[in-house]
Amino acid sequence: MGKLADLVIVEENPLMNLKVLYGTGAIKLTEDNEVVRVGGVKYTIKDGIVYDAKQLLADVKAMVDEKKAEEGFELKQPGME
Repeated sequence: MGKLADLVIVEENPLMNLKVLYGTGAIKLTEDNEVVRVGGVKYTIKDGIVYDAKQLLADVKAMVDEKKAEEGFELKQPGME
């Protein structure tokens, strides 16, 4: 499946920082030197259907976690056994 959308809605100006077009947004430092995540695709509209991007990411994560649990998948880091 491709990554084509009819319209993408974001909270930040992508001309100032293209990373706000990432599905999860971009990391930014506040004036108080705190790290916050800003932007990100808020909604995607494809074929007239509005999708909540953050909910889609959460749904996919839940599906992947469920499948990993079913299959007993365990990620093993190199050198850590």
